[in-house]
Formats: sequence, C-alpha cells, structure tokens
Amino acid sequence: MNNKYRAPASKCNGFPKGLKLLIPFMLLISTPCTKAHATDWYCFVSQDEPHPIYLAFSFGDEESKESLVWYKNGSDVIKLEQTSLEGIEITEGRPYEYTYKYLEKVDGMTSGNYTIVVQGANFYRFEYKPKNKNKVYEFNMDPESQLDDTCVWQ
Repeated sequence: MNNKYRAPASKCNGFPKGLKLLIPFMLLISTPCTKAHATDWYCFVSQDEPHPIYLAFSFGDEESKESLVWYKNGSDVIKLEQTSLEGIEITEGRPYEYTYKYLEKVDGMTSGNYTIVVQGANFYRFEYKPKNKNKVYEFNMDPESQLDDTCVWQ
C-alpha cells in the first residue's frame, strides 16, 4: 500500500480475485452480509492541531451499544462503550439529531470520552477528551480519505 494507512476493512468487502469463479456457489451456501457483520468506517481529521490527528469511527450495532475507533498510526481498534444517546426532532419530517456519548476504555480502564452529534449522514460534532488532560480535540469529517467503507490516509 506504499505509505498508506488503512482503517480496518469491513468483513464483507468482497472476494479475492482468485475466488471470483466460486462466487455463484458461495452465494448459495453463505449467509448475507448483515449489519452485525459489516463495519462501515467514517474518516475524521483533527481541527486546529499543529500535526493533524486522523481517526476512523464505526457505529456498533444497537444490541451491543459498542462502537469502534481506530487512529492512524494506532496499533489496535479501540472499543467505545456507549453511555448515553439522545435524539431530538429539529424539523418535522427530517431525520432526528442524535447525540452519542461514549467512554473509551483501554485495558479495562477509562482513558477518555467522545461526544458525537449526527443527523442523517451529517456529523455536526465529533469531540474527544482524554481523561487526564484538560483539552478537547475536535474533529471534522475527512471525505478525501474515504474509500468505500474504510479510510485510507497517505
């Protein structure tokens, strides 16, 4: 991938080239790719930082209330535990605006929290506050890094 960083891809990303002939057979015996199996990543870049911070975020399923975040140059995907979800109708007939709050846990210890405000496909706020710092990192969507359902950074 030549100096590119890629967020973990969806488990439903397709088939290797050599298996394309087996696709009809595999479709007969496989289960469909459902939300429980798919991971769609949204790409973000920090605002107002001397060195940009890149991250990929993925909503979890409603049952687990667990979402994922992955940082460029980070070693592992980090699980986020949802602590609250509030939805309000701003304009009748439009999608609700949702505010998600998450705890970031590394090795079982809380290391920070995230606040995410989204309406439909629009992210209006994406913030991270480390537990032991008095600073809030703000992120914007990074559409230039979006490639299908993953993020690719130079």
